[in-house]
Amino acid sequence: MPYHPVQGVNYRGRAEIILQDNPEFIVGWKAFCNNPTLRKEEPWANMEYLKRISPGALLIKIVPDEIVLHDHSREDYPIVVWSKK
Repeated sequence: MPYHPVQGVNYRGRAEIILQDNPEFIVGWKAFCNNPTLRKEEPWANMEYLKRISPGALLIKIVPDEIVLHDHSREDYPIVVWSKK
């Protein structure tokens, strides 16, 4: 079996729960719905779905402190590509 170098990104930080009554929820939902990798025919990938879902819905916002790129095909891995420090 051929070897394929591992590549990936690790995020270190904290997760914040965004409740539906927070204005940031709408901003996050719009960003989610506008993600180009989503199939637009999915029933949840639009703002109309948001109007129909339970009022207890929430989003999880990831606030990174550090982003580390892992690329084992390079000699200088892992690489910190961004750090809040």
